[in-house]
Amino acid sequence: MLFKTMAKDQLRFLVDLILETHEVIGPKKVAVNPEGKDIHHYLPVKSWEEIDLEYEKTEYSAKTYFLPFNENLSTFKFEEGDWAQQIEYFDRPRAIIGLRPCDINALNKLDKVFSREFFPSPYYISRRKNTLIIGLDHEPCDDGFCRSMGADTVN
Repeated sequence: MLFKTMAKDQLRFLVDLILETHEVIGPKKVAVNPEGKDIHHYLPVKSWEEIDLEYEKTEYSAKTYFLPFNENLSTFKFEEGDWAQQIEYFDRPRAIIGLRPCDINALNKLDKVFSREFFPSPYYISRRKNTLIIGLDHEPCDDGFCRSMGADTVN
């Protein structure tokens, strides 16, 4: 994995370039909870203005972009007494912007499970290889446990 540090003001230029050729996923404010706190989800965005990098945490993990809740692993066609199986892997370029260090560390752990030598998941691997991750550093959340788990920085 490649790590590079950049200033936040340079990020907008980079995201605008990526938007030209990739599907871009970012933290978007979707609602406000009863306590008045913003609710964010990682969702597809069409412009920099839709991304809220000041989010504290998201309601759902970005993991769902690598391990979807539901997917067709293959399809079968039956013709003239014979059948053919068709398998399609994720092959579209995608970028996920604004992942926190704990989310990136979680993906690194998933890599060890789904990309191992024995019985790797080609579906997971194809999503990971076609996804650019752009992380965002922050102070750990007050009610989070990132620091206690050593996941508040990316190794």
